[in-house]
Amino acid sequence: MAHRVIWGLWWALVAMLFGIAPAQAESVSLSKIRCPDAKILGAGLISKICWGAMFPLKIGGVNTFPSKDNIPLPEGVNDRPLCACGGDLKKGILPRAGVTLGLWQPARVIEIVRKPYCMPLFGGLQLPIDQTAGGERQQGFTYTAPDQIHTPFMGQFIFMNWNFYAFPVLQALKLFDAPGCNPGGYAAFDMPLMFSGFFPNWYDPELAYFLNPDVSLLTIPAMMVAQPIECGYAAVNRAPIDKFWMSAGCWGNLPPYTGSVTPASSVRASSLLSARVLSLLSRLPTSLVERTVGKDAVCVPQYMPILKKSQFKISMLFPVPEAKGYDTTLPSGPSAPFGQQVQEQDFTVLGNANRSCAHSIGYPTALWGDWRKRPTTGEDYVYLLWQWTDCCLGVVGGGS
Repeated sequence: MAHRVIWGLWWALVAMLFGIAPAQAESVSLSKIRCPDAKILGAGLISKICWGAMFPLKIGGVNTFPSKDNIPLPEGVNDRPLCACGGDLKKGILPRAGVTLGLWQPARVIEIVRKPYCMPLFGGLQLPIDQTAGGERQQGFTYTAPDQIHTPFMGQFIFMNWNFYAFPVLQALKLFDAPGCNPGGYAAFDMPLMFSGFFPNWYDPELAYFLNPDVSLLTIPAMMVAQPIECGYAAVNRAPIDKFWMSAGCWGNLPPYTGSVTPASSVRASSLLSARVLSLLSRLPTSLVERTVGKDAVCVPQYMPILKKSQFKISMLFPVPEAKGYDTTLPSGPSAPFGQQVQEQDFTVLGNANRSCAHSIGYPTALWGDWRKRPTTGEDYVYLLWQWTDCCLGVVGGGS
């Protein structure tokens, strides 16, 4: 009985602070805390997506419509003006011939969430799936590794889950529909193609090490310096180094493929985990993450066991979309209940050079997003992946 009285008084206090009724406070606030609604599908498709990130276009091997985000094109982009794909002249089927096209297009969405099977993209939908397999570490908590319990900081980890969606916005909104230029061939928004729950290694570091023994290479001195070198390069050039395949620049190292990261800023942690998801899925022989850059990918996307990081750039959709610019209205001081204190920072000193609505893998979060976290209902993250696609825009024939 006593705990009910205390619980009621707590929500009465919340109601006074936020101007809502106690009953409404419990039903609305708790649901938003557990699994927030990102409010993307609908009007958010226009207001929360940075449409300027589509540019530049490369038509017939020539750059057109320059970009304002200063992110370089991926290494090895196609520069041939003409193309011919498929067909079988013996059967009387003409190939699809035309001009080459290269563009950044919104292709996938990654959610990095505290609670497994929570889907902010779909209005905060929580799938009724058993969530007890991984215990507390599935819930986005900070925990201490048993073998490092006496080591300050180094034994502390934050754990997050993920969902991976097909997100063909151009095709779904009928803005652009060329069959040969659509990675995966998706034409509509879909439920998650993959969950972190499908990968036992995401919850078990020992299993992750067994499945990805290349993580042991991180102890080699040459590999240990790769990450800081790429971090400096990314900060200056706004692009990753594809040859440093085990690094995610200023975000950290890609392996091991688990949901555990050391407690940096939550934006940096979620960014690193989104890069891990891409690297993990690129190793699967499926069409989820393929290489769509290069002359050999113009007609058919290629298997990509090693992630080509420069093929992607990323925009945050939630909690604070990058399309809304810097949004320096973030309050300071103690946060709302269940949240964390927001640090006072002045980001206007970064200058206009860093004002962009998309960023490359490994680009320092201090320059684009550390202030985009929102306490309580903004500690889950939704990222839109822009994928560079070299393809054949057919004008003659139609063979696949």
